[in-house]
Amino acid sequence: MNHAATSGRRLASSLCARGIPNTSSNSVLLNSIVDAQQWSTLLNRSVARQHSKSLTSIHPSLTTTPQTYSRTSRRGFASSANDSDSDDKDNKDKEDDSEDSGDDSKEGEEEEVKANDDDSASQDDSEDSELAKTKATLSSTKDALLRALAEQENIRMIARRDVSNATSFAVTKLAKSLLDVSDNLDRALTAVTEEQMEGNADLKVLHEGVSMTADLLAKSFASSGLTSFTEPGDTFDPERHDAMFEYEDEAGEGGTVGQVMKKGFELNGRVIRPGQVGVIKKK
Repeated sequence: MNHAATSGRRLASSLCARGIPNTSSNSVLLNSIVDAQQWSTLLNRSVARQHSKSLTSIHPSLTTTPQTYSRTSRRGFASSANDSDSDDKDNKDKEDDSEDSGDDSKEGEEEEVKANDDDSASQDDSEDSELAKTKATLSSTKDALLRALAEQENIRMIARRDVSNATSFAVTKLAKSLLDVSDNLDRALTAVTEEQMEGNADLKVLHEGVSMTADLLAKSFASSGLTSFTEPGDTFDPERHDAMFEYEDEAGEGGTVGQVMKKGFELNGRVIRPGQVGVIKKK
């Protein structure tokens, strides 16, 4: 109110200085102007208070007095706008960071999956390599085992054969040494004819004794597996006969044994002495 009165006095002084008389009508006009100024001031203060309350509700730092409303409100709005822009920028940066982190996480997951695939592939390759080595080792071991078994079977077969030969042909040397005795007995029997024995009783008795000795020796040979072969008329066999000579004989068949000088002998199926024969020529 003091400010309005002072403004009215200043306005009256200005009018007097310009030569406008200070009449009653002029006083009413001045009072009306002063009242209008007062109402304008009150209205401005009321509006300022409402704006201050609004700003306070928006941001606490915007609390100002009515006189400094226009200056601080602009600063508050600017600061609020800057803060809002900064918040938006920060939010955008955060979103970008989250997107980048999401991309990085996706790339990390892809790299991890790829690394796992590589590890599984390398592990599979390692397992395949170990399996191949195991199969190769198994194959070589099986081959070695089969070879060892075959070798052992061969050894057993050789041992059985050696034992059989030792049993069957143990008397080979003795039999060979007795063959000459058998040959001499046969020669003694063939040297005496029937006519010679008829006139000489002692020669007949001797012949019978030699014949009995030859028969007994033949039985001993047979019991040991030693048998004689080669008789006149047998087919010549180069594996069982030795051809001492060859001659022509009209009565005989060609390629057969015609004469026997020594009989052949075999021990348990093995020829220990081939027969010495004369072969009739083929026609």
